[in-house]
Amino acid sequence: MCTNFVITAIDLDTQKSNSNSSINAVIVGRTMEFGEQSVADGQIVILPKGDQPYSYGSTNAHHQYDIVGVNIKDDKAPVLANCLSDGMNEQGLTCGSLWLPGSEYITSSNFKENGIPVYLFNNWVLGNFSSTEKVKQAITSGDYHFYEVDGYPLPLHFPITDSAGKSIVVEFTSSDGLPSVYDNHVGVLTNAPTFPEQLANLNHMARLHKFSPYNPSQVQCPILSPQGEGYGLSGLPGDPIPASRFVKTAVLKQFATDAQAGYHIKTAKDAKTLAYHLINSVDLAKGVTRYGDAQNSTGSDYTQWIVVKDLTHGEYQIRKYDSPIPYTISFDAIKQQNFTQAQYIDVPNNIEALPLITSE
Repeated sequence: MCTNFVITAIDLDTQKSNSNSSINAVIVGRTMEFGEQSVADGQIVILPKGDQPYSYGSTNAHHQYDIVGVNIKDDKAPVLANCLSDGMNEQGLTCGSLWLPGSEYITSSNFKENGIPVYLFNNWVLGNFSSTEKVKQAITSGDYHFYEVDGYPLPLHFPITDSAGKSIVVEFTSSDGLPSVYDNHVGVLTNAPTFPEQLANLNHMARLHKFSPYNPSQVQCPILSPQGEGYGLSGLPGDPIPASRFVKTAVLKQFATDAQAGYHIKTAKDAKTLAYHLINSVDLAKGVTRYGDAQNSTGSDYTQWIVVKDLTHGEYQIRKYDSPIPYTISFDAIKQQNFTQAQYIDVPNNIEALPLITSE
C-alpha cells in the first residue's frame, strides 16, 4: 500500500530552450504503508561508496556512489539492516520498493556472477548507476539475473527517477521471471495492478469523469449556487486501493502544477511543499485498512513513514507515523563526515510539535 510520485520545478522562461537548465528541482515523494513493525522501525542508513557489508550472490558488492535510504530493522534477520526499501544516491538517482502481488522472479539462487537478489535491488541500482537510462540499459542487457531468495518472498516493482526528471518502472510480471522496463511519463506509481494496467485505468477514469478543478456551470435547480468549491472533482476516487490512489495522485498533481492556469511549480521549496500535501491526501491512519474483520482485526496497513527527496540538491527528508516533524539529511553533510562504514540512524518519533515561544 505505497504511493510514489515525481514533481518537477520548472523555470518557464527557459523551458522553450528544451534544455535541462529549465529544471530547477526534481522532487520525489513516497509513502510506506505496511503492517510489519520491522518496516515501521526502519532506520536511516548511509552506505558510503566502496565495499559493502553484503554481497550479490557470490559477488562482493562494491559501490561507486554514496547512498542514503531507509532500511528494515529486524533483530531476527540482521541481513536486512543493509536492505534498502527506499533510497537515493549522490548522483540524484532514487529507487524504491512497492508491493506488487503476482511478481515472478527466476527462482534459482545458484548464479555465481551477476546475480542480484531482489531484496538488494535498490542497493544495486543506487550503488552502480547515475541515470535511469543507464539502469534501463543494464537491466535489459541480459547480463544480470534477478532472483528471489528462499524465505524472503518479495513481490515488488520499482519506481526509479533521476535528477533530470526521467522516470522508469521495473516490474517482474512475465512467467519467465524476466524484467520489464516502462517509461513513466505520468510520474506516479502505486501497487497492483501492473503499471500498464494502471495507465489504462487512469485513461478510462479520465475519459469517464472528465475531472476538472472548477465548479460545473450553473443550472436551473432549487440550489441557487454550488455549496463550496471543487464540484468538478466529484467522482475522484478517495478510497485507499492502489488503482484509486494512482488516479487520485495523478489528477491532483496535474491540477496543482498546471502552468497554463498559473500554478506551475518554480522552486524546490514549492515542490517539496506540494509533495507533503499530496502525501497527506493518501495518508492512512492505523485501523483504516485492517487485516481480518472489524471485530477480529489482526492489524492494519498504515502510513509508517514517508520520504520527500530532492534529487537536484541531494536532500533526503523522512517523517515517521508517530510524529508530524520531518527530519532531513543531505549529501553535503554526509561528505563532511567522511564515513568509511555503514551508518544506522534512528529517526525520532516522540516530538509532537516545535514551540514558538520557549519557557525558562
